[in-house]
Amino acid sequence: MFAKSRKARLLAAALGVTAVLLPSVAAAWKPTSHVYFAEIAVKDALDDGYVEIPVLGTGEVRRYKVDDDTLVALRAGRAQYRAGVLGPDAYPDILTGQQVIHPDGEESGVSHGSDAWLEHVWNSFGDDPLQRAFRLGFLTHAAGDTYGHTFINQFSGAPFTLDPPDNAIRHIVLEGYIDKRLPGSALTGDFFTASVAGVDGRIYQAMVDARPGSALDRLLPSASSSTNYSVPRLFSTLRASLDADIRAYYDHKADLQRRIDNCRWNDFSCSAVLLSAELAGYVALNAAPVTYKEYWRDDIDEGLRLWPQVSHQVAEALFFNAERKTDTEKADRILSDYATRHLLSMAGAPSFIGLTAAAIGDIIDAVTPDWLLAPIRALKAELLDTLLKAATGMTKAQLQAYLTRPDRYFDQVMTTGNGEHITLARFNRDYLQISDTGYDNPSESFDYRNLPAAYNTVVASKLVLLPPAEIDRLIRDLGGSRRLERPNVMLGFAHTLDGSVQWRSGMVLAAECNVYRRVFKPLPRDEVC
Repeated sequence: MFAKSRKARLLAAALGVTAVLLPSVAAAWKPTSHVYFAEIAVKDALDDGYVEIPVLGTGEVRRYKVDDDTLVALRAGRAQYRAGVLGPDAYPDILTGQQVIHPDGEESGVSHGSDAWLEHVWNSFGDDPLQRAFRLGFLTHAAGDTYGHTFINQFSGAPFTLDPPDNAIRHIVLEGYIDKRLPGSALTGDFFTASVAGVDGRIYQAMVDARPGSALDRLLPSASSSTNYSVPRLFSTLRASLDADIRAYYDHKADLQRRIDNCRWNDFSCSAVLLSAELAGYVALNAAPVTYKEYWRDDIDEGLRLWPQVSHQVAEALFFNAERKTDTEKADRILSDYATRHLLSMAGAPSFIGLTAAAIGDIIDAVTPDWLLAPIRALKAELLDTLLKAATGMTKAQLQAYLTRPDRYFDQVMTTGNGEHITLARFNRDYLQISDTGYDNPSESFDYRNLPAAYNTVVASKLVLLPPAEIDRLIRDLGGSRRLERPNVMLGFAHTLDGSVQWRSGMVLAAECNVYRRVFKPLPRDEVC
């Protein structure tokens, strides 16, 4: 083995990667809530090809046409649509989604905000029915975050942060409690059927395969703490280093061969014999290490191509399953299997005969960028609780407790700290508008129409399904004059999916108050008009 070398540290990192792939806790709505609201919109669309948009304050309901291609996509790719609705909570993986796609770009240090990612997904997924379904779902997730985070941040005091640490706890408890009050009767049948079949290759190309100079390479900068634990970023960087070395070897070899071939017998400035000897020596010295690097690169390729499927399985285990449980043991098994089958070799342990352990260790030392070593070194299984506490402010046991029984901790955490203080009894009465004063009747659910953030999420989810011409017709019908200049209503304005009132930043319906207020219900402290 390669004791005390970078090789050893990389192998330890590979074995411990599961430690940093546990649940994200900054979702506005829990994934089940996201899908529940999205399903209301889709069922409306598929009923007759139109979505109904109530005109608030008038009792009138207007109908707008979903285009035929979208209807075909929703019928053929309902499971892919649901996968898209899981969005950056699941793809390309939990950490990349939470650390890079959700935050404001300037604040997170990645220089690109959420809208750049939404534009990227929209442009990267084509009009094939399954791809169209996924990208519509992904933008639907953003629609839910836009309104959900505005609501949750009112009580947490700020977008998700670890400073103060109780902010994260308030996010988890409130989001989890709302999720528990969803109507169970709606979460049956194929509700929990989500799939990346037919789109996993495109997820890989658009969100995992960060080739140098590509759009994704720019969206996943290496010089950022936000991407430190991103599997796509880490291993795309390693692969790029290997590719550069491999190309340099073959380019130099080809150059020597060209010079040999161009040597004329009467050209005394050129010696084919000497050049041939130089070529033979160069190949003898470098062929085996380059072959090793080719195996290593190919193992990284294979592992990254499988990453969307693994991320999907982890997401299902952690937060989208019929049992409605956070199954960290199953997620650990999935990731441990991936580590055994792929991550070890991706970190530099491809099976290759012909090099000594010392030579392989030297290769890894030379190829692995220094900035990559510290985050990988931190990925050790025994540091699970430490890493979770660093990422969420909680240990694994604490996190599971808050996720499992948010009602038990509601009054304890929601009546302290920044943000609006509220008890469970008052939240039930004033916001969910249910009669239960605690959690004595778990089967009692809330009507999404009574919770403005949920209502607005459903309406925005319907608008995501409409072509620009129908968005323009809605605006005209309500007396507005603006026009949608983007291919979808959710593009062009969301700097962050974690922040509040993002529609103020350029959502076309929010450009004219008389239009916005007749479509969306006001949220507390919303001063758009």
